Amino acid sequence: MIVQLGAFTYQKNYDFTVKLANSLKQRKKVFFVLYGDGADKAKIRDQIQKLGLENKVILNRSVANVNEILCAADGVIFPSRFEPFGIVALEAQAAGVPIAVSNVFVNELNITPLISYLHLDVNRWENWILNLTINQIHEEKKYSHCIDKSGYNIHSNAQKLFLFFKKIISN
Repeated sequence: MIVQLGAFTYQKNYDFTVKLANSLKQRKKVFFVLYGDGADKAKIRDQIQKLGLENKVILNRSVANVNEILCAADGVIFPSRFEPFGIVALEAQAAGVPIAVSNVFVNELNITPLISYLHLDVNRWENWILNLTINQIHEEKKYSHCIDKSGYNIHSNAQKLFLFFKKIISN
């Protein structure tokens, strides 16, 4: 199960995901679940129907339980045309899920060996998917130290912010 989460917009490049799904439609064990809402969702739904991919691509609404979705995925993709950061890409790594992002993502997200930066070439993404090692259980704890070391730990950042405000108030 390959997951993509985000707004259905030009930026997030769901058109590419439909092309990718179409190139893999003969693979019986590969399917896509796309989460989000947005202006391009109806267009993407039409593309899926036109290509006969209704059994390979499932469209869902936006969700609040992103971590649960990530933990259920075998792989996560973000073929964005441009991307300022990509918080869900960070969350996927924290959840221990393999993730492929387009080469426009910032290098600051290159935190664990789970992330792959790929050019927007369907064959490269197809190979990434076909070479995934499927894990029944994602090893969140295995990668949490990488997230901590990168400076994205919510607890240490909250403590830094608290001390910063305490210093301001004291002065």
